[in-house]
Amino acid sequence: MVIYGDRQQQYGGMFRFDNYLARSPEFIPSVRNIWQHNIVGTPMYAVARKLKALKPIFREQRRNKGDLSHNVQMAKGFLEAAQVLVSLRRRDELFIQLEHCCRLVLAKATKLEQIMLQQRAKMQWMKGGDQCSRVFFQKITQRRSSRRIFQINDDQGSTHTGPEEVINQFVTYSQNLLGGDRRRSIIDIRFFRPWARHILSNEESTALLLPFTPADVKQAVFDIAEDKAPGPDGYSSGFFKAAWPIVGQEVT
Repeated sequence: MVIYGDRQQQYGGMFRFDNYLARSPEFIPSVRNIWQHNIVGTPMYAVARKLKALKPIFREQRRNKGDLSHNVQMAKGFLEAAQVLVSLRRRDELFIQLEHCCRLVLAKATKLEQIMLQQRAKMQWMKGGDQCSRVFFQKITQRRSSRRIFQINDDQGSTHTGPEEVINQFVTYSQNLLGGDRRRSIIDIRFFRPWARHILSNEESTALLLPFTPADVKQAVFDIAEDKAPGPDGYSSGFFKAAWPIVGQEVT
């Protein structure tokens, strides 16, 4: 079966999955409908094709949601109108239920707006940085200054302050460490025990060399915050967390 990709990508901007779409009742059925198709090719190719096929669906759902900030303002207006009706007829059960429904709608709209703003705030900073803003360059200058080495002491205790002297000391130390006789000598591990908090046992060392398991992949994905910037395909960790019961087996 042929699955068409995101043709709007050719005409519009880059795709970005909005995390608030995962709260929509249409989210799980949409993902399940695409994910049940069989794609011929490697597992990575199949996952990439399915993710690409979901992009126009999520674009349409995002358009249907409209302006979330405007939705919040409308929900506030409906709630205020309902409260006026309740104040006029306090014993009318219909108006009381109407006010309760308006409160629920406002709470849902506010939550969606909050999720959207948290995600956009991270991306707006990246966009501003890519545009070479003054703040971005100031941060770079501060980080470079804090990481710059102005002086260094050698093995004899002499202090070197010149830029060339500092560089030469690093080169000399690395050459002696990696290319000298010290490299061919056997280091007794007991020498490091007084300074090491924990030394790996043979079992722990072997465990580090084991292949990754599906549980390891799931833990790595779920450890990523949902408001982090998405990957090159536009999907954030929020998508994979929400759709993990469907996509988890194929992703791992």
